[in-house]
Amino acid sequence: MDATDKFTIRNFEPVKIRKELYGNTIEFNNLKRYVKFTSQYHQPDYIHYDQIEKMIIKFDNKRKLLWLGIATLLLFFGIFILLLRIRLPPWKISIFLKKEQKPIVIRARLDDYEASKLANFCTNQFQTILNDSK
Repeated sequence: MDATDKFTIRNFEPVKIRKELYGNTIEFNNLKRYVKFTSQYHQPDYIHYDQIEKMIIKFDNKRKLLWLGIATLLLFFGIFILLLRIRLPPWKISIFLKKEQKPIVIRARLDDYEASKLANFCTNQFQTILNDSK
């Protein structure tokens, strides 16, 4: 197995899968055809590629809206300065499963090239859409 068989995300908000939170790593493995979610508190969970209908990777403007909202609050209420500590990851990865209504949503801090690399990594395995409009 070489480095092109795996893609790992380490910097993301915890994701809820089957009523458990996973916040350690997310690994896309093309050789074994699964997405592995790990946590330091319980056993890893796997989603196999044949369960995935499509995946959408897009740059989410919620971060800009958060700062606009904070600026507005600061204008009216000086006490909300504590909210400046909040940093939402700018990338939203939605994994749509064939038998589930709600997608699995991953909020991650990725560079533009990493998002493009993830999209290219998964394109041959299942439908992948990269929307990086800023």
